[in-house]
Amino acid sequence: MTSTGVELRDLTIGHARRRAFRGRTVTEIASKVNVARRGELVDVLGRLAREQNLAVVMSTHELELALRVSDRMWLLEADRTLTCDTPAALAESGRIGAEFDRGCMRFGPRRMVFDLEAEDSRV
Repeated sequence: MTSTGVELRDLTIGHARRRAFRGRTVTEIASKVNVARRGELVDVLGRLAREQNLAVVMSTHELELALRVSDRMWLLEADRTLTCDTPAALAESGRIGAEFDRGCMRFGPRRMVFDLEAEDSRV
């Protein structure tokens, strides 16, 4: 098989880009795999990040998953304030609860999960 000049150029550019960017961007990975495989996929990404000294940027709407696996998180609040901190610091600060608590759904900063509050326990 022979390559054209364009194919060789594209290959060279792709290789240079991969070497220049020491990270990976992963968008909504949890939505593309079943529940049983999510943990495995996140473990593989974490291992690759450590072994190859890569930054992995994960975009997800699955907040509880992000809280469990992230070293640092970005939280974009309704007023467009962008906060970057550890999951524990964001949880303890009350920012996550302030942003996502709705109806009987409440964020528990100690366990870093959302719980359904009983109807009669709400104030």
